[in-house]
Amino acid sequence: MSYGQDNMELFTDQRSYPVKFFKFFRSRKTDPITSFKAAEEIKEVAPQHMDLIYNCLLEHGPLGKDGIARLTGLSPNQVARRLPELQKIGMVATTGQTVYSDAGRSEREWILA
Repeated sequence: MSYGQDNMELFTDQRSYPVKFFKFFRSRKTDPITSFKAAEEIKEVAPQHMDLIYNCLLEHGPLGKDGIARLTGLSPNQVARRLPELQKIGMVATTGQTVYSDAGRSEREWILA
């Protein structure tokens, strides 16, 4: 899938500088109507989640999903959904290391790109 300029929007984070991000397609044509409603609702808060995650990694350095969730107040699921989106636009990357999750399992460690 190609992400051109027409698939980008502008938002401002807590540090008041503009950051571009992609309009991610969060539902498929074959999904039930509830998926379309959920995708529409998340459009408003996804940029805020991205801001929180970005600023958390900026302030605290490399972290796993659960560490980011704990420090931002987001749920681990919310963080897990936003990290690949941030990775696609080149804002975060994995370090190649793993850290322990709150459940004691290995999870990828993330850092600003």
